[in-house]
Amino acid sequence: MATLTCLELKLLKHSETCILNGNGYIANAVNIPHKELAARLAELSDAKNSQIVIYCRSGRRAEVAKQVLVKSGFAQLDHLTGDFNEWTSNGLPISTGN
Repeated sequence: MATLTCLELKLLKHSETCILNGNGYIANAVNIPHKELAARLAELSDAKNSQIVIYCRSGRRAEVAKQVLVKSGFAQLDHLTGDFNEWTSNGLPISTGN
């Protein structure tokens, strides 16, 4: 069975308020602020040869992050269609815990 890693990209301030406001995130996502991604690539080293689904709130940060990952040798990348906004609009499950 293939491993799937879900990478959520947030602004630091948004990340903190998102959970406090109950907006949540997709369960088991690896949360990395987009401006820290290049410096924190080692955290994703175990997933380098796995499928990674990237998302953020609306899409802009995820596309920037995808380019960082491509340049770093990650090849199995997908950008979640509609990002978190569409995920929640469709009533899909989210986690609101830390």
